[in-house]
Amino acid sequence: MDKQHEYCQDFVSEREQVKHDLAIRTNKGKLNYTFLPANALYHEARIWHKNAKENGGKYEKDQWKKLWGADTESIIMQSSWRHFMAIHSGEIFDKETGEYHASCLRANMAMLIEFYVKNNILPKDEL
Repeated sequence: MDKQHEYCQDFVSEREQVKHDLAIRTNKGKLNYTFLPANALYHEARIWHKNAKENGGKYEKDQWKKLWGADTESIIMQSSWRHFMAIHSGEIFDKETGEYHASCLRANMAMLIEFYVKNNILPKDEL
């Protein structure tokens, strides 16, 4: 187990052991965000950060939200497929950003999910 995961495990263990005299908190039935892989989130965040114009990138903050339209899926999928095919071809890092193609793909999928939610295209148990 790497240091980051050890820290997370220790943190959860300590939290579970804490007893409060006034109240007991329960997370039963709530989403557990600790299941999200921290390294993957970190590297996706690097894509968002690097691509922001304020950090020397080429996009204004929230520029991707201007994609909303009839061809949104197509635009996002074009970029996604390029990154996917680069990975499939054995290329790990994106030449433009120097980051993982997988991180770029995650960012694209985040945009697509955001598009679906904003347009009320939801999973059946969330309708």
